[in-house]
Amino acid sequence: MTTPASLERRAYKALLDAHLTLAQAARLLGVSRPTLYKWIRCGAIQTLAIGPPGLELRRIPQTEVERIQRGAHVSILSIR
Repeated sequence: MTTPASLERRAYKALLDAHLTLAQAARLLGVSRPTLYKWIRCGAIQTLAIGPPGLELRRIPQTEVERIQRGAHVSILSIR
């Protein structure tokens, strides 16, 4: 029997599976994790917080990685 809790767990897992971890995104983009964190802090790449407040996991939508791979340049002038 499908319960609301099991549906919620499946939806949560599907959401996690549809987004990349920061390590996965950094590897696909060919940059270090510290560089990726800088891009996130300056707003050059968007993330999604998944989970309850205080326990949320940061994930990057695949579309953000694809946007950078297609040639969207990250402005190094705004990264400090």
